[in-house]
Amino acid sequence: MNQIRKLSTVLAVLSLGALAPGCAPKLPDDSIGRLCAAAEHAEEHCVRSDQGAAAAWSQAAVDGELPIQMWAK
Repeated sequence: MNQIRKLSTVLAVLSLGALAPGCAPKLPDDSIGRLCAAAEHAEEHCVRSDQGAAAAWSQAAVDGELPIQMWAK
């Protein structure tokens, strides 16, 4: 009987821990905005703003030539 009680206690603690705030995987938050960059005569590359402008700039630099235009959405 003690083993069943211990097992149910462990399962209850684990299930509550899995549902607690902060334990669920975080989805990308597009509400923080996006930074975009495009090399001349190339397509635009946008990243989440928390990744920084350098991430968008480096993607655009691979895609085309200077100058690279940048903007925020």
